[in-house]
Amino acid sequence: MFSEGFKRDFSIATANIETGEYTIYNRENLTPETAPYAAMSSGSIPVVFQPRHFDGNLYMDGGTIYNVNIPSAI
Repeated sequence: MFSEGFKRDFSIATANIETGEYTIYNRENLTPETAPYAAMSSGSIPVVFQPRHFDGNLYMDGGTIYNVNIPSAI
């Protein structure tokens, strides 16, 4: 069920540094309180910004693994 705190659909792509796993966060697996942390993790562009701890793991920009994620955009 969708979280009642979000009014629109969104996708936040992250890459787990330790496992190399590509993870997509959206309104189904985030709360309004945790969404900013997922967004900061996704904005951690290598060499520019440090990776961020979120949800018990170390994440960076999802574009480092999957540059253009068209299915999530549609």
